[in-house]
Amino acid sequence: MTARLLPSLLVLAAAAAVLAAILALNHGVFTYSLDDPYIHLALSERLRLGHYGINPGEAAAPSSSVLWPLLLAPLAGTALHMWLPLGLNLACLLASVEMLRRLAARRLPPLPAALAAALLALSLNFVGLAFTGMEHGLQVALALAVLCGLLEFEGNGQVSPLLTAAIVLGPLVRFEAVAVSSMALLVLALSGRRRLAAGLGLATLLPLAAFAVFLVRLGLPPLPASVLTKLAAGQGAPFDLAVLLVVRWGAVLEALLLVALAASLTQAEGRRRWRLVLFAGGVGLAHLLAGRWGWSGFYRYEIYALTLSAAALVELYGDRLPGLPARRLAIGGLALVVLCHPLLAATQRTPLAANDVYLQQYQMHRFVTGYARSAVAVNDLGWISYGNPAPVLDLWGLASEDARQARAAAGPGWMAELVEAHRVPLAMIYADVFGAAVPASWIPLARLELGRAPVSAARGDVTVYATRSEAAAPLRQALSAFAPTLPAEARLVMPLP
Repeated sequence: MTARLLPSLLVLAAAAAVLAAILALNHGVFTYSLDDPYIHLALSERLRLGHYGINPGEAAAPSSSVLWPLLLAPLAGTALHMWLPLGLNLACLLASVEMLRRLAARRLPPLPAALAAALLALSLNFVGLAFTGMEHGLQVALALAVLCGLLEFEGNGQVSPLLTAAIVLGPLVRFEAVAVSSMALLVLALSGRRRLAAGLGLATLLPLAAFAVFLVRLGLPPLPASVLTKLAAGQGAPFDLAVLLVVRWGAVLEALLLVALAASLTQAEGRRRWRLVLFAGGVGLAHLLAGRWGWSGFYRYEIYALTLSAAALVELYGDRLPGLPARRLAIGGLALVVLCHPLLAATQRTPLAANDVYLQQYQMHRFVTGYARSAVAVNDLGWISYGNPAPVLDLWGLASEDARQARAAAGPGWMAELVEAHRVPLAMIYADVFGAAVPASWIPLARLELGRAPVSAARGDVTVYATRSEAAAPLRQALSAFAPTLPAEARLVMPLP
């Protein structure tokens, strides 16, 4: 019993330490390590009212997940709503750790299996992933459920309800999970279950197609704005794999895991287990070639692929470890920590990343909802739209299809035209991101600055503008009243030249 509970207790202790550090840095206010989860929370608030979008009367698809906002909607409007993403992520964290332990226990004695599961979870930033508040923790849990289901199918030829559900639900949580479901269906088809694979493939595609039709009927493109924006920015498929392997450590780690998986095919166990190698290797290769990587996403995009590859290697090689001396086992654990050091660093920096959100986006939310009380134009949609009844013009385009298309076209005066059309008196943006597109007629009033280098925030300062002259005086008064309420670690610079 002790060995079974050990990995769960270790990751919960790490999560408790991270939570305590966040609350200490944020003066008792909890925030996630990214601004993005507040987009899901804001959308779930509107879903509770029967509207799919951020602003009343304006349909939008700002969420990168079909299911995640729906899971958050039941508690919208309650005090527990903001904590729900963390609660769901911690549940997914524990489920993932338990599945890793059970996978390791197939090849290792109980205590080494428990230690291996805990080491993998901590090294791959599972704890930091939970505090992003995003759907990636559920994605990892479903990917591991597919792996467990395929191993069970390999052993007894039965397709479990868990495997069926994980294949169908995965892409509804994250579109990248199409690779996981597709490789699982390929394994089933190659194992003689073609009719079942075809039926599950249809069951997987139909909900995605229905969601695309739903968006089109709302007057939107068939894919969410977040997906289209990333594709337009070239953040999807990396076309130069050599460059990717130089600048993205997660890609290097995945490449090493894929080499180890491929090397297993030269041995009897690997040849016998080629379906396992095909599944994990296929998912890893798909993400290596077409996925997103790196610190900018807090390493949340690649963790599912790294986890599947690492778990498959434990399944293939784990039974060789008990015979090794303790020193070599320790060296193996140290090697894993060294290989995963950027992901471990992400866990360690999670409290500071959450402090970025507290010092920047949370303070912007406070100013708009408590002082300016007006419509606002922004490039960071999350916190400023959550719990805010006033209209929010998202200049990045996640909450406004008109804004997304205007920014993509980058015609002269597009920002001024959008703000004028929506009658927005206030703008709070990263000025250098938009550069010359910022209208010369806007009046810079103040700059909200972090007192240190940003960790998860895209920039360390946000410029506050009055978009028309008559709005400048009341906004200056609001800023003057707001400035003394800021925490000491942030500062409001005003007036600006």
